Amino acid sequence: MAAMGIYLCKQFLSHPGADGAQLMRDIARYTEPVRPGRQDQRNLKIKSFPGFVYRVAA
Repeated sequence: MAAMGIYLCKQFLSHPGADGAQLMRDIARYTEPVRPGRQDQRNLKIKSFPGFVYRVAA
């Protein structure tokens, strides 16, 4: 999870005597490997902006 990684980095930076190796071990617990030969590709589509015409009073 990206959110947990960001949280761990913020905690690391806020403590001056923190151990960088421990930070890497903590982040490694939340990472997932990229699976080779995956059948389903990620469907990344840009979402369009919803119009606000429906809010216009007549």
